[in-house]
Amino acid sequence: MLLNAPTSLFLYPNRRIFSNGCLRVQKTWKQSMCISTKPVIDDRILRISDKDALTAVPENIVVTPSTNASVFLGATSSEKSCRHVFKLGVMELRFLSLFRFNIWWMIPRVGNSGSDVPVETQMLLLEAREEQVVSASNASPSYILFLPVLDGDFRSSLQGNSANELELCVESGDPAIVASQFLNAVFVNYGNSPFDLMKESMKILEKHKGTFSIRETKKMPGMLDWFGWCTWDAFYTEVTPQGIKDGLKSLSDGGTPAKFIIIDDGWQETYNDLQKEEELSPVALQFGSRLISIKVNNKFWKKKNESPNEATNDLKDFVIEIRRDFGLKYVYVWHALMGYWGGVHTDAPETKKYNSQLRYPLQSQGNLANMRDFAMDCMEKYGVDTIDPSKISEFYDDLHKYLASQDVDGVKVDVQNILETLGTGLGGRVSLTKQFQQALEKSIAANFQDNSIICCMGQNTDSIYNCKRSAITRASDDYQPRNQTSQTTHVAAVAFNSIFLGEIVVPDWDMFYSRHYAAEFHAVARAVGGCGIYVSDKPGQHDFTVLKRLVLPDGSVLRAKYPGRPSRDCLFNDPVMDGKSLLKIWNLNKFSGVLGIFNCQGAGSWPGLHSNVENSTCSELSGRVSPADIEYFEEISGETWTGDCAIFLFNSGSLVRLPKEGYLDVSLGVLQCDVFTISPIMFGVTPKGTFGWPLLGETLSFLRPHSSNSLGTFLQDHCSRYGKVFKSHLFCSPTIVSCDQELNYFILQNEDRLFQCSYPKPIHGVLGKSSMLVVVGDTHKRLRSVALSLVSTTKSKPDYLNDIEGTAIQILHSWRGKQQVIFCDEARKFTFNVIIKQVLGLTPDEPQTTKILEDFLTFMRGLISFPLYIPGTPYARAVQARTRISSTIKAIFEERKRNRGYSKRKSDFLEILLSVNNLSEDEKVSFVLDSLLGGYETTSLLMALAVQFLGQSPAALQQLKLEHRSIRSFKQRDEYLNWEDYKKMEFTQNVISEALRCGNIVKFVHRKALKDVRFKDYLIPSGWKILPVFSAVHLDPSLHGSTLEFHPWRWEKQSQTSKKFTPFGGGPRFCPGSELAKVETAFFLHHLVLNFRWRTVGVDQHPLAYPYVEFQSGLPLRVDPIL
Repeated sequence: MLLNAPTSLFLYPNRRIFSNGCLRVQKTWKQSMCISTKPVIDDRILRISDKDALTAVPENIVVTPSTNASVFLGATSSEKSCRHVFKLGVMELRFLSLFRFNIWWMIPRVGNSGSDVPVETQMLLLEAREEQVVSASNASPSYILFLPVLDGDFRSSLQGNSANELELCVESGDPAIVASQFLNAVFVNYGNSPFDLMKESMKILEKHKGTFSIRETKKMPGMLDWFGWCTWDAFYTEVTPQGIKDGLKSLSDGGTPAKFIIIDDGWQETYNDLQKEEELSPVALQFGSRLISIKVNNKFWKKKNESPNEATNDLKDFVIEIRRDFGLKYVYVWHALMGYWGGVHTDAPETKKYNSQLRYPLQSQGNLANMRDFAMDCMEKYGVDTIDPSKISEFYDDLHKYLASQDVDGVKVDVQNILETLGTGLGGRVSLTKQFQQALEKSIAANFQDNSIICCMGQNTDSIYNCKRSAITRASDDYQPRNQTSQTTHVAAVAFNSIFLGEIVVPDWDMFYSRHYAAEFHAVARAVGGCGIYVSDKPGQHDFTVLKRLVLPDGSVLRAKYPGRPSRDCLFNDPVMDGKSLLKIWNLNKFSGVLGIFNCQGAGSWPGLHSNVENSTCSELSGRVSPADIEYFEEISGETWTGDCAIFLFNSGSLVRLPKEGYLDVSLGVLQCDVFTISPIMFGVTPKGTFGWPLLGETLSFLRPHSSNSLGTFLQDHCSRYGKVFKSHLFCSPTIVSCDQELNYFILQNEDRLFQCSYPKPIHGVLGKSSMLVVVGDTHKRLRSVALSLVSTTKSKPDYLNDIEGTAIQILHSWRGKQQVIFCDEARKFTFNVIIKQVLGLTPDEPQTTKILEDFLTFMRGLISFPLYIPGTPYARAVQARTRISSTIKAIFEERKRNRGYSKRKSDFLEILLSVNNLSEDEKVSFVLDSLLGGYETTSLLMALAVQFLGQSPAALQQLKLEHRSIRSFKQRDEYLNWEDYKKMEFTQNVISEALRCGNIVKFVHRKALKDVRFKDYLIPSGWKILPVFSAVHLDPSLHGSTLEFHPWRWEKQSQTSKKFTPFGGGPRFCPGSELAKVETAFFLHHLVLNFRWRTVGVDQHPLAYPYVEFQSGLPLRVDPIL
């Protein structure tokens, strides 16, 4: 039995372990994608899959179909305006709203009707239960999603009114930008899983709108996986170089070194004109100040009479110093979207060129209906020196180019929502935000290496739906260590906001203090949050007990896979103020699920709501934790999961076993939390075996030559000792060797899902990185699709069949007068002439053919040589030969392109290949080389095996002659064979199949496990190589009776495409040219058996497997023509 190891760092060793937990059963949530029943308005009811989402829908509300089950909801007005509020209809369903409680930040709100929906709602999730079971607590709910989006120059939001009506607000933010029709204002979708529903909806919107990208497609900044420190709450604006060094040193000395730093507000050169006229508080001074230089302020300058050891002369010197002394990997600095809170000074010498203009922000009615914000109040009072939009690209490029020159890696960009208040006269809020966001992301891409930006104070949909590249966004109001009422709301807000934001960005949970009464509460939240982890401790003020549960000794962190979000049973409860609900946040690690549970009640209240007595007096709450709380658990549970889980309880240090449907009771006091690591229990152990010698393992023994119609001593010995599946160490990797037909078939059928092609790197060096034999995933699919198309076009064409037969006749005619031939040489000559004609349109007597053949023979010798790249070795010569072949092929390509309009086609194959647009030139060259390799070596070997085995089986040879005489009897003299003749060669097919079974051209293939795989009682660990040995199945007496006997008649009763016969591989990597090899072999045999008798010469009767198959003497034959 294997238990996947938990990866949460909130673990203690040597805890007590319980064999079983208390078993209780609860409902299992059903995972599903969106349901394909489109919403419609019928009889003034917006009905979605037989559920009434809205009633009394006004006549001016319209539905525009989108994809699958989704639609856009819109409205029309008789008048144009820059702001409209439309009634959508009465809503009486349980809901979760994410709304902006002030201009900068979102929080959740739950309710039961339209009147509860707050102004500035940016996401609305409705719970829809079947009417007949609406009271049943265990009924499976479905979900309806409303996403107000951007519609042209207008931004949408939702709100409710006292009549339980849901309302739509659309606004441009500029009186000059007016409209009366909005057909794509609200996206509506429906599904059984809230998380699938959100994911699929964002994918649809991404494609439809084209203004943003979803998280999973974005480049993730490297700092996410390293522990960090931000200077803000440590110093606020009083940050200094010495303070930074002190903070980094104290963290490093304590064993949790910071590997990235954010130098927050306080490093820039700013000025406030108003401080001359009135006495301003420090905070008001900050929000009214303007940027007067893009360069660092004098706190970082080297001052006169100061020791060189105490100060630096520029930001770059300081950055280099802290990198060197503290091993920092990433240095970020803070700046506001508009340069600084108050903008960029209009008249300062260094900033005048940006043509800033003093503008006074105008908030929307929606913002004014919610809470005021002091920073916004200051900016409204003092105005913002707004950079000319035509200069914003220049400003960002200047700023970021300067920072990059100072060895800074990236930026945290704050105050982003300010643009929605400055749109008047500038094209409106949506257009202005788009312009600034595009300029910002373009500058980040141009000046920094790692998509190095953290967005902040940008939670309006103007910014969110223009987030094309940015991958991290702050997901809540600031962490406020001195505000006791905000500790719980901070955690709850991020978790709920991540439902929406997490599909577009990695939600940033902000910094926290490690030495604080709520430190563990915040630390646990970040452990399950899937976010970057950084603190803002004052120097020397750390709790290393907390930090060492989050941070590894090298400064790295183990980040969970997804954004942490509330479990389904928490979605429509208020975890902060209902006095009864706990908050559960789920996530996945590589091998386990992780669940954080928090008591957020009794320690705070949501902005705009007042606490009640029940909430404030609650001391301890109880809830339930279940493996079923973890979404997407099937991603880690594998296909042989027993259904049980091992649950590690962090607080108690105990281990409990439960079925997925079971649950545990949990009780937590105010501001208490716990972490549960939930691992699927799966039976399976790695197969028996031995790893052999260090480094080499058992590779040399495995590759020891043996007769190709035998297993060889290595496989015989290991199978007898360990069974048909065993472990070893081969090709410098731990390896599972499979001689089992069921496992081999399982491996082949699960290509790119559980297993992946994984040939040794030296093979890549010879074949090239674009070879179809070594590429994986989508690249292989593209190449194989082209191969199948070309084979399908080629195989039955008369020209191709005539070329095969003509070449066979020519080769056999050259035998006249000879007593002996080396058949392998003759077969290779035949196959090369056929394939070079079909692929490149070249005949044997052309100079290019001779050149390619010389290089190709060098290439083939190196392919099977020891992979040592030293000038003069066969391997090195093969790599050089491949380069020369590639150049020749490219020259043929160019010549064909030039002569397309003037010369007759020489090869349909090449014409089709050149017309394929989704392959690069290198891929086309590799494709040609792969075709030459397959058509030359493997086909000639198949022919040699058939001839050798037929020479030892007179009965089979006689029946083959009879079949071909019968076919020839229906043909005119010198009439060529056709496809119908080939289909009549039934016994020939049996001969070919039996030659493949006995000869085993492909002994095994290389694969590796992409994840832990359980098959029957075996575990195949992730990353291990696995070798399905086809020859072992072909020579298994339990599957093929009399395995050492060449007996073509066996194929009259058994399938030539079964699990126990895989000469051409199987699954998505089944050889696309297999039929061509059979056609060439059959046509050659046709003329051989009708025109010659032969017998082998010498004692070398069987080819050897190295593991490639080779006749040591080239299969010499004594030949006699049949007169």
